[in-house]
Amino acid sequence: MSTLLGSVQICEKQSLCFYLNLNLFELLTRKMFLTTCDFNDMLYKSKMQRSIDGGRMELEGFKKNTIICAVKNNEQIDCAIASKADNIVLLKANINTIDEIVERIHSANKKVFIHIDLAEGFGKDEASIEYISKHVKPDGVLSTKINIIKLCSERNMFAVYRVFLIDQQSMDSAIYNIKKFKPCAVEIMPGIAYEAIKELSQQTNIALIAGGFIRTKENVKQAFDAGAIACSTSKHDLWNYDLI
Repeated sequence: MSTLLGSVQICEKQSLCFYLNLNLFELLTRKMFLTTCDFNDMLYKSKMQRSIDGGRMELEGFKKNTIICAVKNNEQIDCAIASKADNIVLLKANINTIDEIVERIHSANKKVFIHIDLAEGFGKDEASIEYISKHVKPDGVLSTKINIIKLCSERNMFAVYRVFLIDQQSMDSAIYNIKKFKPCAVEIMPGIAYEAIKELSQQTNIALIAGGFIRTKENVKQAFDAGAIACSTSKHDLWNYDLI
């Protein structure tokens, strides 16, 4: 995810969705990734405002076509920080080192997100989410578990719901959970499931991230054309992909 922060206003209309206006890369360097204006308090003290005629989350400066660095190990962190991308997802995190890593990434004016399902040393419960929210302070988390998404939403944390779309049943289940629990964004796996991205985009009107098997510029282009607003990839050469 590149420059993804901005002032957030939440209304209640349909599902959460984003106004994709400004340049994402410009946004994150201005300390914005899907959260509030205040970089440090972004997701935790939440300056989100609810309005009666709403139904959508408006993110000023959240533009389409964002590349997200999906980092699998500590050795890749420096490469991700040095890349053009402004958003980094830690696919593996450890409770003993996560504070330092999050601080390093924030010091580079980039946003960092933790895949909580794969994080070592953290339980998948309310106490862990509370600890991450108050002490680790990433810009958000990813999870395939809807109970984690619910816990994050209750704390105004930015949460990305990861879904694996393998058949119509998984599609129906994803649509149900998105409408009921209203995650901030959804990552579709695999990211090359272009028709699934298109259908989910039309039925939920939520920000979609394509992840998994995103290996070429053509994959990126097709995902964006299908309706994804970001592509998460571990391919280093795509981290510096010049987006139009």
